[in-house]
Amino acid sequence: MALDTSVAEPGPSRETLRFPSREPLPVQDSAGCGLELELMTRFEIRKHWPEIRQGLETVISKCCDHLLVEDFFVMLMNEQMTMLGAFDPNRVFHGFMVITITDRPDGRECFIWAIYAKAQTLPADSMRLWHEFEDSMRLRGCIRLSMMSSRNGWRQTARTYGLIETMTQYEKYL
Repeated sequence: MALDTSVAEPGPSRETLRFPSREPLPVQDSAGCGLELELMTRFEIRKHWPEIRQGLETVISKCCDHLLVEDFFVMLMNEQMTMLGAFDPNRVFHGFMVITITDRPDGRECFIWAIYAKAQTLPADSMRLWHEFEDSMRLRGCIRLSMMSSRNGWRQTARTYGLIETMTQYEKYL
């Protein structure tokens, strides 16, 4: 089940994922403006598609070359996946997460398909945005965040964000 992104397009209203009880940390990106993580409408995805495409191509080239950028585009446009964008107060786009929320037998799970941020964005706002993302998914009834990566670098990075390795996955493409 995807998050509700049925905002009138290209309307100015958008949902910000800030959790109200968490005091924002005084962390700012390199331009001196704190970033916010927001649900992106189809209109916003189209508007920022050149940057999103470049980010997805970077992610795919490092881990999952069996996927196409076009696969993500179709699923985002059909609201089968949800895109969260990182924006500064001037509406400059700094990165994104692509997620799906699925009801599983043991509870609701948020699966992270892709994370991308422009180099100057990290690490300044990354931990604050991650905590706001966790809080938002908790409010949406998720009991678990999960992701998969064939990249060894994620083994250490994942621990920084509280993610633990839980299983080894084996695949055979037919």
